[in-house]
Amino acid sequence: MNSSNKNKIFRTPHGGTNAVTELINSLPLDEQKKMLSKMKEIDPDRTELIEAMLVGIDDVEFFTQEMVRELTSKVSIELLATALKNRPQRIKDHLMNHLSKNNQRDFQEMQQSKMLLSKVIDAQIKIVGIIKELLSKGKVVINKKNGDELV
Repeated sequence: MNSSNKNKIFRTPHGGTNAVTELINSLPLDEQKKMLSKMKEIDPDRTELIEAMLVGIDDVEFFTQEMVRELTSKVSIELLATALKNRPQRIKDHLMNHLSKNNQRDFQEMQQSKMLLSKVIDAQIKIVGIIKELLSKGKVVINKKNGDELV
C-alpha cells in the first residue's frame, strides 16, 4: 500500500486521528484489539498514537491523589475494586496509595473475594464511562508520559 492510500484510513472529514480514536474507544475491548492489530499493519506510528489516546481502566495508574478523590466521589470502592480485580498489581498499588485507610481496607477485602468475570467487565465499563465523563469536564487529566508536567 502506498503512503497516500495508507494515510486515508486515518483521515476523516471530522477530526482524523481524534475521530478514529473516539470510534475505537466506543468499541468493546476485544474489538478494539482486533481493530488496532489490523491498523498496526497499515500504519504502526499512527496506531501507536491512537493507542496512547485511548481511555481504559488501567489509566487510573496515572491519577493523582486529587483525581482518585474525584473518581471515588462518583463510584463506590466496591465498584472500583471489582473493576481492578484482574488488572496488574502496580495499578492496584498506585490506587491504594491514594485511598484512605478505611477505603484501603474495603478495597483489599473486595480484591480477595471471588467474582464472575462478567461482573468485573461490567464494572470496568462503568468506571471507564465515568473516567471519560470526568475527562470531558476537565476533572481529570491522563498524563501517560513520565516526567511530563501540566503547564
